[in-house]
Amino acid sequence: MFTQEEFESAYEIISGFNNIRKQINDDPKLLTKLYEIYKNSVFGNVKDYGDVDNSFTRDVRCSVLDCYICLGYPHEYSRNTFEHFDLLTEVFYRNENYLDYKEYESICTSPNSVQRSAVYEKIFNACHKFAVKYSTLSRIYTYLLETDEYIAETYLVLIKKLAFQLSRNKRYVTTDGDEWRLKLWRNELNLNSDDKPEYIMKSDEKLVIDIESDFFDLIDEITSEFNFFVRHELLGSESISHYIMTNEDYNNFVKDIKRKNTLIKTLVLKDLFSVFSKLNHSINIDTLEGKILFLYQLKDADINPDFQSFNIYCYSFSLNPKIIEVRVGVNSLIKQANEMTFGLKLLNSYDFYFRHVLDQVDKELSKKYMVLLYRFASVVAKADGKITEEEEEWLSQMLALTEADNERDEEQPDSRISQGGSNPIEELESLIGLESVKKDVVSLANFIKMKKMREEKGLKAPNISYHCVFSGNPGTGKTTVARILANIFKELGILKIGHLVETDRSGLVAEYVGQTAVKTNKIIDSALDGVLFVDEAYTLVGGQNDYGKEAIATLLKRMEDDRDRLVVILAGYSKDMEDFINSNPGLRSRFNRYINFPDYTSSELFDIFQLNASKNEYVISEEANQYLKKRLDMVVQNKQKDFGNARYIRNYFELAIEHQANRLAVELNLTPEMLCELAIDDIDIDT
Repeated sequence: MFTQEEFESAYEIISGFNNIRKQINDDPKLLTKLYEIYKNSVFGNVKDYGDVDNSFTRDVRCSVLDCYICLGYPHEYSRNTFEHFDLLTEVFYRNENYLDYKEYESICTSPNSVQRSAVYEKIFNACHKFAVKYSTLSRIYTYLLETDEYIAETYLVLIKKLAFQLSRNKRYVTTDGDEWRLKLWRNELNLNSDDKPEYIMKSDEKLVIDIESDFFDLIDEITSEFNFFVRHELLGSESISHYIMTNEDYNNFVKDIKRKNTLIKTLVLKDLFSVFSKLNHSINIDTLEGKILFLYQLKDADINPDFQSFNIYCYSFSLNPKIIEVRVGVNSLIKQANEMTFGLKLLNSYDFYFRHVLDQVDKELSKKYMVLLYRFASVVAKADGKITEEEEEWLSQMLALTEADNERDEEQPDSRISQGGSNPIEELESLIGLESVKKDVVSLANFIKMKKMREEKGLKAPNISYHCVFSGNPGTGKTTVARILANIFKELGILKIGHLVETDRSGLVAEYVGQTAVKTNKIIDSALDGVLFVDEAYTLVGGQNDYGKEAIATLLKRMEDDRDRLVVILAGYSKDMEDFINSNPGLRSRFNRYINFPDYTSSELFDIFQLNASKNEYVISEEANQYLKKRLDMVVQNKQKDFGNARYIRNYFELAIEHQANRLAVELNLTPEMLCELAIDDIDIDT
């Protein structure tokens, strides 16, 4: 008889088999498919749909006995040996009725237990003869594949879990049986074969069994960057959306935004599959290189496994529906991508489908895309531990094309690139004002560099917290500096991606009990390997029943659980942030780095106004300049607590050019100089 802990583990598996049975019986389409399969099979003996359940329950029992047989269990029935089989028989008999441990214990110890065991034994003997003669484990898996891939994958997970539990009984498990279990775990058994399970190891290829942590780190980095690029750069691009929605080549595939996003993802996958093809690597998630694609698809489904979890997912040992959907979905995605043709002819072996789209829309994105594809291809090529001469030549040519794109872009720089350039420190130094902030950020960057150098030379390096509190009034550049700091963390190897996710109370706190943790976790998941920026963080502290406390508790836990993948920056008014941090010991212990953002001086505000004008091709007249300086002096002297700083200047500038437009609207002969000049009448306005 099971202990309670053993019962709960076993019942998860057995009820899973019963759920598959109920799912088929409750779905007319699935029932019809399985009926046709059994009808054309020598094993079915079905005359109507009611017979399908009898044949299916028999085959599930036999497949369970297949596990016993392959592991080396005795062929004679015993109550204390075949508990899983007995529990399956009891659950199938009850069907809809839930069985808890107390009731199970009562069944096993009641006076009628002997008679019940006699019934179990008769069913066992009938199924055992069938299981010995035929490989029902393989056959039912094949039947389920033809019926529904998702159900087939669920069945396989249940069989693996069952074999794992049965293998704990070392009294019966033989050496060959343990080897069979490992082959089952590692997907080395050809379950589409009609041979007996102990002889069905694949012979066509040697599968790579385990993933090393270093290799996982490598594929985790490239898949994270690729997934982030697709989500935020490609799906979020209005120009790409417009091109696809209006291009007649894609009209048959795109009718709305949702399908547009699906098309973009499919085109990208088509290019990834093309990488495998051009490098002569098979797209099989049971191979090492195939696991790169599997991890990419997991991340697309918002699943970000760690090293240990990913190994479990690779070997179909998770009952998580999303994991099963991803495993099943890879095959259909391959088929879908291969069937999609858009009249595009690839120019050479280094050409890719989505590059055609990006070349028409955004050269900068096209360049980034090709760099990521090259990095992805390099990892695929190295997966088997060697790079052939053909692979090396193809990668070299692809790299040369990518570098040529870079050289062209340097000759014709894109105006959308910010003045600060790609170097985050240079971008920081280019900001107007904020001298004390720059000093603090550069000091932190230098400290991190020295820490890494000490580690490289084998010296002790202190552990430091990268979480920060940005305090200051609105419009003082907190978000801008946070984005730059995220890039610095990426450059220094602290974060893999270095993106910034902005949120506030509304993005973390839900309206009802139990929803805040879910909402907070979701936004944190999107910020992993980057920086989470929480603006006006002090608003998370409210009344006694306020759900903001739940958001804080969830955030603190995730900061600990994901301390190597997440940096958090809390921002808000100086006094409010000080009170907020001091209100919670957990916050106080984790946030000890404060960066204060001072208000801009009047001269700095003047420079910001001038910068806005210059960027938008406006020139301020000398008279207007003098007026603007005096006006900003007065504004700073009389500013309120909630003064908007750079935000005030942006609004002021927008009002000024609006006034200029109204002033010039009555003029007949407008020159370029008149269109560009901001006069004193445009500046002398209420703000």
